[in-house]
Amino acid sequence: MPLWLGIFESLPSLIDGEAMQWKKEMISDIFLPLRDEEICKIPLSLNKAPDRPVWHYSSDGHFSVKTAYPLAVHLGFILPSVGPIKWKPPPEGSFRVNVDGSWLQEVMRGCVGGVIRDCNGEVMGALQNIWVPARQLNMLKLWPCFMASYLLRI
Repeated sequence: MPLWLGIFESLPSLIDGEAMQWKKEMISDIFLPLRDEEICKIPLSLNKAPDRPVWHYSSDGHFSVKTAYPLAVHLGFILPSVGPIKWKPPPEGSFRVNVDGSWLQEVMRGCVGGVIRDCNGEVMGALQNIWVPARQLNMLKLWPCFMASYLLRI
């Protein structure tokens, strides 16, 4: 079950089982703007068939990262992997800040996080911010770098 549904029993808790409609208020409380509208556009079955796992990209119908990866590459969501990327320590006496983020162009905001490590790989700190205003993802990823330099007084 995805982390953002951890407080719910399951996905059906987002559906009014009697009216067979999405619980729009609950969905808008959980999801980012515009995403909640897209979710509520997904048609629901009127015959109240029981849920069952269906993932036609695997022989057993079960979802896994292994079966989703080729589809994500095919759809252009991610680039094919060229092999494992290993973390390289910074020079002695310095720090490395690794950052990543996710950005929604429609609202020009996103989420970003980073981790600060020393030359031995020890975590010196972690940074995160949700719903940061930014014109593009690269600008968003600068936020942890600025915060890390402030925290480390570089």
